[in-house]
Amino acid sequence: MLTPDAIEITFDHALDGVDRTHLCTLISDLFANQPAVARVQVQALPGSSAGLSSLSLVLAQPITADGAQYCPMVIRIGQAEAIQAEYKNYTQYVEPFTKSERAQLHHTSRYGSLAAMSYTYLGSVKQPIQTLRDNLWQQPDQLRALAAIRNLFSDTLVGSGQNGWHTNARLFADQRPGWFYNRVLPPVLSLRDVRVQCGNVNAAEVRHLLAYADQPQAYHLVGQRVSVGCCAEYPKMQVVEQQTMKDGQVRLRLHLLANHPVPTTGIYRPLDPIAARLELIVPGAQVAQVRADLELGAAFEGRVVSTRYTMLADQIRSYGLQQVENLLGQELGDPLAIYGTLFDTPMHLHTSIIHGDLNLGNILMREYPSNGMVAWLIDFDQTRPGGHTVFDLVKLETEYKLHILTHRLRSRNEVLRLEAALHAALTKPSEVERYLAGNRELVRAYEFILGLRQLALNPSQGTHPYPYEYYVGLIGYGLAALKYRNLYEQGRERWVQPQAQIEPLASVAYLSAAYAASVIDQTWEFKAWPSPVRGSPRTQRSCRAGITHPLYHHCLRRSSIGGS
Repeated sequence: MLTPDAIEITFDHALDGVDRTHLCTLISDLFANQPAVARVQVQALPGSSAGLSSLSLVLAQPITADGAQYCPMVIRIGQAEAIQAEYKNYTQYVEPFTKSERAQLHHTSRYGSLAAMSYTYLGSVKQPIQTLRDNLWQQPDQLRALAAIRNLFSDTLVGSGQNGWHTNARLFADQRPGWFYNRVLPPVLSLRDVRVQCGNVNAAEVRHLLAYADQPQAYHLVGQRVSVGCCAEYPKMQVVEQQTMKDGQVRLRLHLLANHPVPTTGIYRPLDPIAARLELIVPGAQVAQVRADLELGAAFEGRVVSTRYTMLADQIRSYGLQQVENLLGQELGDPLAIYGTLFDTPMHLHTSIIHGDLNLGNILMREYPSNGMVAWLIDFDQTRPGGHTVFDLVKLETEYKLHILTHRLRSRNEVLRLEAALHAALTKPSEVERYLAGNRELVRAYEFILGLRQLALNPSQGTHPYPYEYYVGLIGYGLAALKYRNLYEQGRERWVQPQAQIEPLASVAYLSAAYAASVIDQTWEFKAWPSPVRGSPRTQRSCRAGITHPLYHHCLRRSSIGGS
């Protein structure tokens, strides 16, 4: 039973778009089974988002009537459907398969269209809980955070070993990268003035349309009416999201599935064959009928507003994302020129359960006297089996570049030098030092990202994905990130740090994808990441970082990082 007045709830901030009374009701109900709790202090979690554009994350401190404090909890608040999805994913893929050091689900509550769920963490210490974003901003020694992330992936998420997560991945043949990256890239087609079409669509015409929309000629499609629907080659279409726009129109996001068998149960599975992500913009009054027609497998036609290619090309050109003083002596590739063909090419890919949204705010950090820095995952509403195994660490690397390195590196050319050094670690280690040139911030960034890549491609146990898979991911997520408004100054949300040294932030995502596109042909021959060696730690505090590339230590000796 909801009893909003039974517990005193205090806030140090407001959550956008959330009624305070409703919020008190939600939080009070989370502690309904703890009668000793008399008061809950709700605080902002530094480095996290606090608006309903995504699920909100807050820190709650339960306090008894006599002033005793229980362990703080992290509370997720958002739309009931999103909270329900997170609860389902946690109980299906996280709780049964990962170790007890994970975040522990405490309770859930619901009030109207909103819901909340709370997580507890092992141990009681006075040190605050931080997001990885906040930790990296405050702590100069990134190796301690890297060590915690390494332990998270190589121990907590390993579980029993046969758990379907990153180190227990499976290799599947004939997988098209686009089947996965269509989830995060902009829609292949965005259509308005939609109406149901009488009769069937031709499979060859649909296939040609989807390919055409990912090419430079796609500008010829804008303003034209096109037909899309289910057919023998694309037998199923799913509505995956419905969003009301400011003008009252409704955006329906659809997945068009290719005719390729996929198991519906189990933790070991290939990629869902999402041939295209489509977007229909329809008047609110017509949504129910359009959805009903889609459920019956009806084809539809509409006027093309944009394609994926035109949207990405316009962003790149409008913001000058490709402009860089390239001093590397090699031509920088154009990811737009290859992504359509690359993502539709069958190849061997590793799949596993993935977190699905591993940004800097979804890893929580805390210091413990006996264990040092410990990391946990939060936010499981995108967690699923059958994900591209390297995606979580590809996304984490890209987010680190976007939100940390844009403030620490001085130019886009330094970004390219970093990319070249990281690639040289795979292909020509003797070149690493030349690209880093003793630059303090470049070396620091190199060691952190190299650790993530080794964790993805050369884990201490289990399956080793192929290096080319990581480069495919860098191209896919690098382009996908260009759609995020907060990477441009006019769309910056308050959790994003103010003016960076490299603007817009999106330029770093583009350069990451462009460099990967330049060198991906060099990676096909590598079946594994080079075996690393354990080097001497720079300081006692950094020794938990573990394995690093041997050339990296030589670079550090020539830089001022770490000291002597």
